[in-house]
Amino acid sequence: MRIGCGIITTNSFWTNLTRMEMADLAKKWEEYTRLSAEIALEVRNCLRPESYVAGSIAPALKGETPGEVEGQVMALAEFGVDI
Repeated sequence: MRIGCGIITTNSFWTNLTRMEMADLAKKWEEYTRLSAEIALEVRNCLRPESYVAGSIAPALKGETPGEVEGQVMALAEFGVDI
């Protein structure tokens, strides 16, 4: 952020429901996603408020439907992520 980047990402690549199930943490997917958004937004707001925060989302697994990661997309938007 200090060198002038315009976009940073949340650290939420593996925090969707299906990925968290792999670690027996399915019930915490929303909490982890929210925390990743809060951290990225705080860094952006402190260091470069004119930058954007993009949600990081893993691609669908084989056999997984887009609807299975939709919750993470909606949560990131709800938590204030820009992209």
